[in-house]
Formats: sequence, C-alpha cells, structure tokens
Amino acid sequence: MRNCEILGILNLTHDSFSDGGKYLNSDDAIVQAIHLWEAGANTIDLGAQSSNPEAQAIPEEVEWSRLEKVILAIEENFSKKLERPKISIDSIKPGILKKALAYKIDFWNDITALADEECIQILESSNTIPNLILMYSHSQTYKAERKSHLRTETIIDTICTFFDAKRKFLLARGIPEDKLIFDPGMGFFLGEDPNLSYKVINDLVKLRQEFPKLLISVSRKSFLTAAIGSLPPNQRSSASLAAEIVCYQKGVDYIRTHEPKQLKQAIEVLGKIQDL
Repeated sequence: MRNCEILGILNLTHDSFSDGGKYLNSDDAIVQAIHLWEAGANTIDLGAQSSNPEAQAIPEEVEWSRLEKVILAIEENFSKKLERPKISIDSIKPGILKKALAYKIDFWNDITALADEECIQILESSNTIPNLILMYSHSQTYKAERKSHLRTETIIDTICTFFDAKRKFLLARGIPEDKLIFDPGMGFFLGEDPNLSYKVINDLVKLRQEFPKLLISVSRKSFLTAAIGSLPPNQRSSASLAAEIVCYQKGVDYIRTHEPKQLKQAIEVLGKIQDL
C-alpha cells in the first residue's frame, strides 16, 4: 500500500466555513487533536485565521494565542508517548512563522506560497526549515475570493507556471527543494466555477509530472455541491471521500481532510484489493 500523509484539519477559528467556533476553546481543540490523531491523521494542521471568502482578518496576537495553546497542549499530551502527531501551522504571517519555528513545527502551510518577503528571510536565517506547503490561489491574499480570471482550458498551465517560478525563486534563496510541497488550491481559491476544481483533480497526473510532491485539500468544499446538490458542509463527507480517493489513486502524497478515519480506511481497503 502506497504511503500517504494525512493532515487532519483543526480550525481554531470563529468563522471557518465548515466548523467555525467549534474548537475555539483550547480544551475542545486538544480533544479534537487527539481524535484526529487516533482516527489516522499523521499531522494536525492548525489554523487560527479563517480563509473563507467572508472571513475577517484577526490580529496576529490573537492568532498566535490560539495556536500556541494547542501546540503546548499537544506537546504535553504526547510527551510520554513513543509516537506523536506532526504539527502543521496554517498561516501567512512572518511573526507567526518566527514563533512557530521555536516549537520545531513540521509543516508551514502558506496559502500565499510565501508571498511575504519577511517569511523567506526568517527561513533563510533559521537553523531548521520545516516542510513548506505552497498553495496556488488566484487572489494571493489571506482569504479566498469568488471572482476569478482562471479558465478550465488553461488552469493547469497557469498553476504549473506559478509553481515553476516559485520553485526557482526559493531554490535561488537557498531553500532546499525537498522541503517544497505544492498545493494547487481548490474551491474558491481557484474561483467560484466548480469546474476549475474538477479540472485540476482530473489532470493531477499531468501536474505531478512537474511537481511530484503535491498536497490536495478538497474536504467539504463547496465545489462538491455541483455534483451532489446544495448540501451543507457537514453533509459532504461521502463527496469529500470520493474526491480524496481519486487524488490518492492519482499519486498525491499529502491529503488534508476533516475526516481522516474514513480516508485511512478507504486507503487500507484499496491496498488490500491491490495486494491480491
């Protein structure tokens, strides 16, 4: 069975589209972090600033306060165990990156693909560089936007051009290539047309030829409703899993999801079938 890193989504926000407010309390957040780990997530992806189109920016000190409480709680809860989840920080702010590096985080998940020069300078001066998840977004801001210039006919070429330029730029700045993971963005990060997301999934093999280390995050996203009707996010589990399994079968090595248990079980079943 091919290995696939599963990142469990933990939103420490009041306005995320799927579960905003549910894990703002740090006690609730650590319970969910443990649940995600036990359900099969290798990594807990912590985000304290929502990126949905209606989200409002929050102060850096608020964002860090939410994150640090859960980072510390994860360390405390897993300190006596042989295994522990990896930690990913979903943020774009240099101040957050600098503080997070002190905790030796495993992943930095940046929806602007390190657009902030200060973030790159911080990485250049750091003794350790985490895995860097670089996401393509048509807006390149702290949140997704519905209106988009992208077209299905050219979207793969557009994303490849962006990733290629970003990779060359970061390599020239001394960032090791083996630290780079590319996320083509999905849903409103590509635009309100659901076919943009479906086109990316359909052409993942082509994308992987140029950028083998891909992360995909389709979990509960609104583009799924083009196929299943206008169901709320918490009723999109089956649709999410279908899209995730297609991504896995197309060779994606990192999948970010709200529901790691169903994904892990599906991968195990696929492995059993393929081993016969």
